[in-house]
Amino acid sequence: MKQSGKANKCPYELGVNNIKDFEKAFKRLGREYRKSVKLIRKRIQQLKIELEVLEFEKGPRKNSDIPLEIQILKERLKALQEIYRTTSEIGVEAGNYYKRGWWRSEKYTTNSRKSRLPILYHGFIIEDA
Repeated sequence: MKQSGKANKCPYELGVNNIKDFEKAFKRLGREYRKSVKLIRKRIQQLKIELEVLEFEKGPRKNSDIPLEIQILKERLKALQEIYRTTSEIGVEAGNYYKRGWWRSEKYTTNSRKSRLPILYHGFIIEDA
C-alpha cells in the first residue's frame, strides 16, 4: 500500500494556512490528550488498589523490610503520576493555545513575562509593572 506522503508535510505545505484550521487542530489535540489523561488516571487507580492489597498481604515484617514487589509498584506509580501531570498540562496548553488572552506556560514554550517600567505622566506613576 502506497502512502501519500501527507504525514511528513508541514501544515503550510498542505494548504492549512488559516488560523482557524490551526485552532481546530489544537483543540482536537487537547481532546486527545484529555482522553489519554483519563486512561492514565484509571491505571493509577488500579495500581493503587494493587498496592493496598500487596501492603495488606505482604506488609513489612520489620520497619526496614519492604518487599521488592511493593517497592517496584511504588516506583511505577511515581513515574505514572509524573506522566499524568505532564500529559494533563500539555493537554490544557494544546487545547487553549490559540485562545485570545491565554498565556502559554513558560514550561512548554519560550514565552516569558517581561517587566515594564512604570509610565510617568506629568510626574505621576499611572501604571505599575
